[in-house]
Amino acid sequence: MKKTLYLSLAIIICITVLSGCGQAKSKTTWLQGKWYSKSWQVTYVFSQKNDNWQIKDGKGNVISKSATPSKDSNDKAITLVDQNGTKFIIKKIDKSTIKFLQTSKKGLMGTTAAVEFVKE
Repeated sequence: MKKTLYLSLAIIICITVLSGCGQAKSKTTWLQGKWYSKSWQVTYVFSQKNDNWQIKDGKGNVISKSATPSKDSNDKAITLVDQNGTKFIIKKIDKSTIKFLQTSKKGLMGTTAAVEFVKE
């Protein structure tokens, strides 16, 4: 009887932990993939490996090496910060549209206007 109880408890704990891990990953999956900006006429490819993000266009990397999400990132907006201090602020409008804003750290030139991208 005790074995059955312990086994049931262990299974419940495993399911809880696994479902929590799946939810943590799914918060950023909406951003991964190809996004096209009509106003810039460019496609960006967003990819995530572990907690590091890369953004690439047809010419190479938009992010110099890799970027990590800031603490204020959530399932509707992600702020990525690369090793140079450049911020990439991406806000989810709906499941196929995002707003993209790039700002450089203080002392460097480079702020863009917010641009809309659509999922390809």
